[in-house]
Amino acid sequence: MKKTFCLITVLLIIAMCFVGCAAKSDYAAEGEWYDAPADAPAEPAPDDYREESTTSSIGGLDEASYVENDRKLIYTSEYTIETKSFEADYNAIIAALEASGGFLSGENTYGMKPEEYGDSGRHAELTLRIPVESYKTFLNELEGVGSITRRYRTTDDVTTSYYDNEARIELYEAHYEKLMGYLENASDINDIIAIESEMTDVLYTLDSLKGEKRHMDDRIEYCTVYIYLNEVVEYTEVVTSKESFASRVGSSFMSVIKWLGRFFEGFAVVFIAALPILAILAAIFSAIFFPVRAAKKKKKALKEKAE
Repeated sequence: MKKTFCLITVLLIIAMCFVGCAAKSDYAAEGEWYDAPADAPAEPAPDDYREESTTSSIGGLDEASYVENDRKLIYTSEYTIETKSFEADYNAIIAALEASGGFLSGENTYGMKPEEYGDSGRHAELTLRIPVESYKTFLNELEGVGSITRRYRTTDDVTTSYYDNEARIELYEAHYEKLMGYLENASDINDIIAIESEMTDVLYTLDSLKGEKRHMDDRIEYCTVYIYLNEVVEYTEVVTSKESFASRVGSSFMSVIKWLGRFFEGFAVVFIAALPILAILAAIFSAIFFPVRAAKKKKKALKEKAE
């Protein structure tokens, strides 16, 4: 009996050892990477689970390089100028424009030369396009024309938008090349139709992106200058706080005298122009008033006589 019990106990121990070894073997098979040596090279992740690079890049250039090396700037200026010599200053602007290599993009000229009282003078609204390399030189030439009453300049930095647009163009061009390869290998008519439809969409997007790039290139390479040239008889006066009290009183007095002179001059012109109408009105008034007055007097005299 004891021998039988010992034999069963030995068999159970042996069976437990086999089960433990099998479990260890399975664990090693399923989790083999836990026992990998420290210097073993890591296996590449499957394509579907690879993380894309997050390095910031625009158009093949990282931010630090493209910002420092090739900024894309759009310059715009606006000038309001008063002039006593309209033709001379207008011709000076056009001459400076031609010397800079630019061109006249738009013009609106109106008004009449102030030869008579009340003439408002001529006005020219000019839109000029100046090559960026001649921009500063042209503005310096413009400073000597007439009397500048308003000067406005802006610089629009479109660097990020420009290179982002270029990167998108490259991306869509690469995608179009892939679609071309798919189309060459396609045999099913439904696949061919789907690929050609997608290629049409890509071409439409590329045309829009390239059009935007051409527009930005034009604005970057040629600066825009708006000029408002106004003909005046006298320049707008500017009174500074440094002028003495007597000087300011004298200037104000002369302004009042000039205003009164213009007022009475205008009144005289209107009065003289209205004389024919006033004469007609006076004749009509006389033709009505005096007969009525005479009739009233006659009636009053007859009434007094009857009493």
